[in-house]
Amino acid sequence: TLFFGGLLAIALTFDLRAERTRSLLHAAGKARARAAMLVNEAQFEAIRAHVDPRDLVETLREVRTRYARDPVAAEALLDRLVNFLRAAIAGLRQRESTLAAELDVAAALADLQAERGEPDAWRVGARPDGLEGTAFPPRALLPILALDRNDCTPTLEVTCNRPGSVRLIVRGLAAVPRRVVQRLRAQLASVTPSASVQCTRSDDQVVLAVELASHLQKESRHERC
Repeated sequence: TLFFGGLLAIALTFDLRAERTRSLLHAAGKARARAAMLVNEAQFEAIRAHVDPRDLVETLREVRTRYARDPVAAEALLDRLVNFLRAAIAGLRQRESTLAAELDVAAALADLQAERGEPDAWRVGARPDGLEGTAFPPRALLPILALDRNDCTPTLEVTCNRPGSVRLIVRGLAAVPRRVVQRLRAQLASVTPSASVQCTRSDDQVVLAVELASHLQKESRHERC
């Protein structure tokens, strides 16, 4: 698509390893124009994907800053951004996603945050195999992952409590507005009516737990649900 064409164009623009100083300055001007086009085109898709466009803008600014002093670091950040956007937009128009796909999106976001050097970047824990059989609303996790975190490392993990059931646990949130919980419940009800959402406070953090029915497509070698 034109959207990803813009991403690839920026990636090529930032390929600086063999460029001389004059070429770099010329390419930087093109990169700024491409970045502006990308942000403008991304506005609609970002809203649909529940991605805050301001995060895209800040990331592109950081890419440009790195571009001037460390081309390799700029490319690394741009790669993480491309990977995240690909994961966030893939299958967006589908009514239903899977927990496995949504954890892939969360992991791509965590990689992007880590590359940006965010001290409170998300950490996505190990997951049971076969979560492709667990229904989940597309991109429903992103608004939760965008909430303020506390000082500890925020984590996202999946555990198996009993056969046919998995629990998604989000730890390290500073607060979870009621509207966010209500929206998540409504989204879950549209694809997996038996799901439940609990929000509790433990010490100085809020823990969000989602209980889901699971129909594993393959048997896990590490953990069985």
